[in-house]
Amino acid sequence: MRKYSLLTSWKLRKPDLPDNKRKVVFDYMPKYDYKKFISYPIEERKDLVNNYYKKTGEKIVKQFGFENFNWSNPKLYRNITIHTNLKEFKLFEKKITKNSTVSIKKISHASSVYKSRKPLGFNYYCIRMTVTFSFEGFKTGMQLWEERFVLIKAKNYDDAYKKAEIYKKKSLYKYLNSDQRLVGEKVVSIDDVCESFIFNPEEINNPEGVEVYYKQASRKMTKKRYWDVTKE
Repeated sequence: MRKYSLLTSWKLRKPDLPDNKRKVVFDYMPKYDYKKFISYPIEERKDLVNNYYKKTGEKIVKQFGFENFNWSNPKLYRNITIHTNLKEFKLFEKKITKNSTVSIKKISHASSVYKSRKPLGFNYYCIRMTVTFSFEGFKTGMQLWEERFVLIKAKNYDDAYKKAEIYKKKSLYKYLNSDQRLVGEKVVSIDDVCESFIFNPEEINNPEGVEVYYKQASRKMTKKRYWDVTKE
């Protein structure tokens, strides 16, 4: 399967301009596995996570020989803005792993475009669902929840409902918040399914569904509502 390139969303002008002369500015942010840090006390995780981002970013910069770069926040190492050329970016994109987020901010003599493809045999359905959150160490008090809307590609209503249930089963997501406390979120109910009028915008062309709207609120924690993020 051919690897997707971010360059497909850009239209290059001046075709005779060599790649090593065409400037590129892009953002890079490594991802991490929270499981590597969960065994440490909450108060120690912030420095450990910050150090991980810093070392991983510096490793990438050294590996590809990037000389012009800066951290978006020098005290909180998360996102690096890198200035390079198109030749170096192509080499970087070929070797970079999936465990990272990369986005192109600017390419000289180029403009951002979106491909448009006509869909056949499916439509987008909006799924309304309820999501609740679990915070490590909290069993009582108010529970954070949200009403979430997700777009799913489906052939008809029945197909949309089936895919919504699959989305629910796979919805558990865990991460460390700014306090380095383990947080988990998951879908607890599918509340409604309706056909949308969205026809093939490239940015939402995701077979697994794309979140398009959410509204968070708090409710009282009860034994029935509580779930332990550390044991899921």
